[in-house]
Amino acid sequence: METFGVSGAAGFIGSNFTHFAIGKGHKVIAIDSLSYPGFLFNLEPWILKSRILGLKNGKDFSRVNFSIEKRHDRIYKKVFSNKVLCQIPDNKLKGYNITLFENKEDFTREIESFIESNEKLLFIIASITDEELINIILPHVNCFFNFAAETHVDRSILSQEEFIFTDILGTYNILKVLIKYKNVKKFIQISTDEVYGSSIEGSFNESSILNPSSPYAATKASADLLCLAFYKTFNAPAILIRPSNNYGPRQYPEKLIPLSIIKILKGEKVPIYGSGKQKREWIYVDDCVKGIYQVFLRGTAGEIYNIGSGFEIENLEVVQKIGNILGKNEDIYEFVKDRPSHDTRYFLNSSKIKSLGWEPETDFEEGLKLTVDWYIENKDLYIKIMESADFSSFYKLWYQKR
Repeated sequence: METFGVSGAAGFIGSNFTHFAIGKGHKVIAIDSLSYPGFLFNLEPWILKSRILGLKNGKDFSRVNFSIEKRHDRIYKKVFSNKVLCQIPDNKLKGYNITLFENKEDFTREIESFIESNEKLLFIIASITDEELINIILPHVNCFFNFAAETHVDRSILSQEEFIFTDILGTYNILKVLIKYKNVKKFIQISTDEVYGSSIEGSFNESSILNPSSPYAATKASADLLCLAFYKTFNAPAILIRPSNNYGPRQYPEKLIPLSIIKILKGEKVPIYGSGKQKREWIYVDDCVKGIYQVFLRGTAGEIYNIGSGFEIENLEVVQKIGNILGKNEDIYEFVKDRPSHDTRYFLNSSKIKSLGWEPETDFEEGLKLTVDWYIENKDLYIKIMESADFSSFYKLWYQKR
């Protein structure tokens, strides 16, 4: 079976894909900087018996931190290249067996040892912006999946630098290393339906014009264009995947569905932008992961594949459905000022990926119930995340004037 490189593997979709890939018999070299939405526990139980590596590169990377400066009503973060981008709190690493290497020769030998072993998962604490590390890793994989990205629209409105750095420059860094090697047969870039912008009616197909509204969507669109340019110019084996809104286990609680679940469980009100009439197409993360894998099996380099469920619903109704599942349907939300340039509706034409033999399997009602049950089981953990310094400081800053 092929060895996969998976960046962003400790995040939401990346961790679910990693579990799926290991279940299919693949070896996975997982890469993640463990920034705020990435957690090693997302890869349990595999991570508990896997090697976890880091390359010090002359200093203790786990102590590199953003320089944060607040000016007026905005927050700025100075970004450092070739370093893990934010401080890794001790509680993210506690209980895991981590080996830090002083030189890249020993680090490389550890990767080679993993390839020769019967182990399924190797985890490397690294940023995709670290060219040296990507140079070490890529010769050892047959296919590379890039889930690593800054993804939260609200944060991109507050501060754009890290989105540009990770989403654009990080993707470029992978591409320029990728074309040096012939062993990587496919590079699968995970994009988003938000690159198309908003549509009141109809659906977006893969040839639709890109019209991003947020800094986040613009950085993902930029990365998409880089991938296509590297395919055309350098024959890079790049494939783009544009999914609709994912939901399911392991999602960081800044996003609508996990935020709503935990807020309601805590007896707090869910903030809803504007009238709550914005529509989104939702897909259960397992279905999205299966679609990505099908693209790995049958997709063609240079192509784009939308992955959507065909089910759309207003944001307000999503929150009401969560309340109904939890047996609470009164006084569970409050309307707040809408965010700037908030897209009204996304909806995808997914016929192209269906022609590869993929179909969504999970009904929204079923998937939402599975998701609510999962967060109930992990309630205490996610309450701690929402009470963490990163989440609470962002939440207060973003919602203080709403």
